[in-house]
Amino acid sequence: MSAVATSDFKAKETYEYFTPLTAVIVVMACSLANFMDILDTTIVNVALFHIAGAMSISTGESIWVVTSYTITLAIMTPITGWLSRRFGMANVFVISATIFGICSITNGLAPNFICLVLSRGIQGLASGPLGAVALGLMGEVVLPKNRQKVTVLWGMTVLVAPALGPPIGGWLTDHYSWPIIFYINIPMALISIAVVGLALLKYDKPKYESVDFIGIILIFIAVIPLQVILDKGKDLDWFESPLIVILTVICIVGFIFLFAWELMYEKPILNLKLFLNKNFTMSTIMMSLGYGCFFGTVVLLPTILQQSLGYNATWSGSASSVFGMCAFVSLPLAGFLMNKGVDGRILLTVGFLGLGGMFIYRARFYIGMDFGSITHPYAIQGLFMPFFFPPLMNMISKEFKGHEMVEATGISGFCRSVFGSFGASVSATLKDNRTAFHFERFKEYITKHSDAYMSESTKLGHSFSTEQVFSVITHKFLGQAVIMGANDVFWLCGIIMIGLVPIIWTMKYQNLAGVQPGH
Repeated sequence: MSAVATSDFKAKETYEYFTPLTAVIVVMACSLANFMDILDTTIVNVALFHIAGAMSISTGESIWVVTSYTITLAIMTPITGWLSRRFGMANVFVISATIFGICSITNGLAPNFICLVLSRGIQGLASGPLGAVALGLMGEVVLPKNRQKVTVLWGMTVLVAPALGPPIGGWLTDHYSWPIIFYINIPMALISIAVVGLALLKYDKPKYESVDFIGIILIFIAVIPLQVILDKGKDLDWFESPLIVILTVICIVGFIFLFAWELMYEKPILNLKLFLNKNFTMSTIMMSLGYGCFFGTVVLLPTILQQSLGYNATWSGSASSVFGMCAFVSLPLAGFLMNKGVDGRILLTVGFLGLGGMFIYRARFYIGMDFGSITHPYAIQGLFMPFFFPPLMNMISKEFKGHEMVEATGISGFCRSVFGSFGASVSATLKDNRTAFHFERFKEYITKHSDAYMSESTKLGHSFSTEQVFSVITHKFLGQAVIMGANDVFWLCGIIMIGLVPIIWTMKYQNLAGVQPGH
């Protein structure tokens, strides 16, 4: 099928309207919007303590600033394909970026916690379609031979932005105030809106399709409980909580009815038939599990550094910033190999083995390690990242054309988002459980006649009471237990990543040269 028959932009191939410079500007604007969108998923986490203090709420309640955003984002992401057909990709992009920017203002100006949560929820609705539509537009404006390159660029923003969120958010929160983490979205949103609005809106050709109201309702019924489970499960002790049990039942029933309805309905809002494509299904599975491991450890690192090593928000966030810089170092090599037609399965094998190996290598953290010892595993890990996500996205882009590509990106993005939340929640729970296990083992050695007690008592001097010495020792052992609990998480993530390698070779051969997202 020709591109003219499948694209929003009807007159001729869209890239024929643009000079190379204009195409580059549009691609950068879409990349900026995608970066802004993904950055917002992690930049808020380091500021929750400050938000809780400013709003006079508990830290546990402040998590709803994140939960409200992730719930609405998860609802909108899978229906991006339908939105782009119904209203046109450029229209959806401009509207989403506009709402996102406005909510960034209202987030910072929110007079109370309820207003902040509502504003974040609306911002999540705008965030859902933004990334997939950005990729679709990037593919529309460049020459076919360059479409593989823009997919690589788009994929890297998805990986680098979460890693940069903690250091950027920590520095802004420590040196200014928490509303700044929202205000920095405003210039990025304005640039993206102006460029895409001026360059692409006039070519948009919406298709007025019927609305799958039942499908939309079932998505709400299935997704909202799922996101609450993932975001609040740890705090509510998972299935020890009646609320989590009830939400799980609602979630399972909701998804059963959703899948049944969407497979039978003539014009479904979710094109589940995409999963009949083996490469799409395998790519989505690997992306979901791999991103769950990656995102879970990204969220875990600042907690470890602050709990055990005494880092503030700025330095704990900065520890992972080298990841993004090193990822861009190896990005040209990954892009070159894809463009030369290297089998995508080979690139993915390198990426998964490298990342898995570095997760296992990171499982050697210890109390007293210096900043360089913490950051260099992240630097090496960053070198392998371009061999993970960009090849997977290019495989998806290779399989589909036009709006099917946007639908595939939206559905895979939904799976990625859910498993990212799952990875963050499970890694935190597993770290806490393993911390408790290791601490109980340490307690066996905290006696008045133990070497640890005698050594610490000598260091502190006779002015300290027995209780004070025990308190110091307990604090040190707890810090070490936290590190060991986190190391167990790193080990598990490494095993999962390496264990996914055989799945790669169940996929069809993929020559990633000449990938044409959007066509």
